[in-house]
Amino acid sequence: MLDFLRSAAKNSLVYGIGNLSTKVIGFILLPLYTSHLTVREYGILGLLEVSSQVLVSVFGLSLSYAFFRWYWDKEFLEMRRSIMFTCMTFLFFVCLIMVGAVIFFCRPISILLFDSDQYALLIILLSISAALQIMTSIPSSLMQLQQKSFLFSIANFIQLSISLIATIIFVATLNLNVLGIYIAQTIGAVVYFIFLANYILENMSFTFNFPVLRGMLAVSFPLVASSIFGVLINVTDRYMLRYLGHLADVGIYSLGFKIANTVYVFIVMSINLAIAPMLYKIMDDPNNKRVYSKVMTYAALGVMICVIGISFFGRELIKVLAQNPDYWNSYKVIPFVAIGIYFGMLRDISAIGLNLTKRTSIISLIVITISIVNITANALLIPLFQTIGASFASMISQFLFFLLMYLFAQRYYFIPYEYMKLILISMIGMITIFMGSLVQDAQISVRILTKLCLFASFPLILYMLKFFEPIEIDRLHGVLLKWRNPIHWKDNLGELFNKPG
Repeated sequence: MLDFLRSAAKNSLVYGIGNLSTKVIGFILLPLYTSHLTVREYGILGLLEVSSQVLVSVFGLSLSYAFFRWYWDKEFLEMRRSIMFTCMTFLFFVCLIMVGAVIFFCRPISILLFDSDQYALLIILLSISAALQIMTSIPSSLMQLQQKSFLFSIANFIQLSISLIATIIFVATLNLNVLGIYIAQTIGAVVYFIFLANYILENMSFTFNFPVLRGMLAVSFPLVASSIFGVLINVTDRYMLRYLGHLADVGIYSLGFKIANTVYVFIVMSINLAIAPMLYKIMDDPNNKRVYSKVMTYAALGVMICVIGISFFGRELIKVLAQNPDYWNSYKVIPFVAIGIYFGMLRDISAIGLNLTKRTSIISLIVITISIVNITANALLIPLFQTIGASFASMISQFLFFLLMYLFAQRYYFIPYEYMKLILISMIGMITIFMGSLVQDAQISVRILTKLCLFASFPLILYMLKFFEPIEIDRLHGVLLKWRNPIHWKDNLGELFNKPG
């Protein structure tokens, strides 16, 4: 198990560095957006971003999930290259149909979203961007399966760097605003494919495998509904803020969501990218359930620490990134969104039992149920509390989502999770965040000092409550001794990344 955790930590670190570059670029763009876009225009961008997620979930057909499952199936080891070609070719034609349909209906869609047909060109660019995102899902999955974490991070860094340069040109210089953002994203995605062209071709054999595709679609189709409703859970808040509030509300909420989502992009996504292929790889290992249990405990601890940090210092971060005071109230939604991301991470890990037993129809039913709950909660809370209501509805929905997924997964594939530790992390973490919220209106020096003390108290309280096992304390002590001297960091990193796995 230690080899598994070390390998997962190594790959999480590499993915994390790649995702850190993503957020650095994102933080560079945020001041650009908030200085060149009004809150209303930022709301338009927010609606377009969530609409892109809907298109990807519908037309991506969840085929990347089936690709993960088939890649490690012993029966299909010799067909991996043809499966790669089959998936890429099939998705290419699906994307052609999607873009064609959007071009035909772009004006009605623009009127539906924004009460005007002047955004039709934006809708078309949105569909092209979504199509490229769908196409990248297969090579991205392959890099994860082959544990090509360096290649994955470099490819994404190149794409984002090109997008950054193009965005600055189109938005800051040419004043194309939201239109310029989507032109830049399209250029970045094209460069991504050019960079990975040799890698993609090396892992293909030009044979279209209909029987395998039928089997993959049979597994992925039940997940399409869950994928669509899963995206709706994440985007309903912005749509309902648009129709129950104003585009300015969408803009304020979108900025707060983006700040809180740093936890997902940098931490949760890095963990998922690193461990997802490894969890499937050990599905026949006799010790796999012990590994699954520890992965959830350690991931919960790490993510909650980050949730506390972003909740505490989101206000100061927003004031640095957005000079326009119209955006500053967006900090209020950060704690609720961040806690929801924490429960979403627990949900994703607990779903391993249903995926391994191929109970994808149950996942679909759970997702549909939670989407209905989420819509209802937003409809009730947004008219009363606007952006705070939307963020609270999101948090409650994610908690119920995790709870149902956990209970059903345990029924079909029991894993001895350390549930008391998970409860401790969750309760103490949320209490700590609440205590920090009580000093939000204090002077900045008092506010920051108090939050730093509360932040440091979180692991100390867990320690006093006997959260850590003796062997974990010994391991942690050894790590601290090994890494306390910066002079040895280079050698330690070399040793970490040169080890197999």
